[in-house]
Amino acid sequence: MKYIFLIIALFVFSNIIAQPSAAYFFQPVQSWTGSKKDGKFYTGRGVMTFKDGSTFEGEVAPANLGTDVAWNLRLVKGTYTYKSHPEYEKYIGTFGSNYQFAGKKFEYAAGVLPSGFGKVWYKNGDVYTGYFDLGVPWGYGTTIKKDGTVISGYYHAGKIQWGTVKDKNGKYIETITQEE
Repeated sequence: MKYIFLIIALFVFSNIIAQPSAAYFFQPVQSWTGSKKDGKFYTGRGVMTFKDGSTFEGEVAPANLGTDVAWNLRLVKGTYTYKSHPEYEKYIGTFGSNYQFAGKKFEYAAGVLPSGFGKVWYKNGDVYTGYFDLGVPWGYGTTIKKDGTVISGYYHAGKIQWGTVKDKNGKYIETITQEE
């Protein structure tokens, strides 16, 4: 039974790491300037700083994960400025049901992945506005490339599935369709 659990855990972890954005899954929390409930549950608006220099400014709420953690919360909406993420510079939007937690020795923000509607600025100069899940574009959205090219349509797991491509002047270039 122990080996089956280990195999399942390795499978889940390898799938998380396979997503470029999900490789940025845990970040140690350095500080929180905002309100706390009962001295440990972060709540309301504030600024969270992580040990890598990343910051989150916005709204958090208790996640009610149980009493076995020092504190727990979920990011609700706000601005996350990334310092060590491999692709993202900044994200403004909602965070869906990503949960943050702290153990008795270490405080980590788990996830920090966009989920819901938002806008992300990539390090390569591209900007995506639309829906996210698991930290990647997932649903309807629009990417404006650094050169001004506009790609609009439906994204699945971070990849455009169908939509249109237009140049920076709005002239139609092509239709995108992916075979399943």
